Amino acid sequence: MGMLKYGTREIALEDRLLAHISVIVTQKLRRRESFLLTLQASDFRMATEALWISCNSDISFAYSGNRVPSLNQAWLEQMMTQSFSAHGLDLAAHTEPAAAGRSERVGARAS
Repeated sequence: MGMLKYGTREIALEDRLLAHISVIVTQKLRRRESFLLTLQASDFRMATEALWISCNSDISFAYSGNRVPSLNQAWLEQMMTQSFSAHGLDLAAHTEPAAAGRSERVGARAS
């Protein structure tokens, strides 16, 4: 499990998902495009929480594995398209396209 660090918060995510998120965040911020990132809430009393990602966000990515996860181009395209929607990139119910040989629910509980 890697960590998405947003300000003082640390949100645990699988390294493979985190690698895909880092590509999307990097591409969006290079273009100065803000967006909403929705994921499962760390507080079990709530279902989801949303983070506003902008050029002013203090965000970083920390990986636990020693290998760089492979990237699924179809998944990246799907995530980028969703990031332009009014609801933003919703990881709470996101699944990787089967084109990569796997299809799994990727939202992970934050810690």
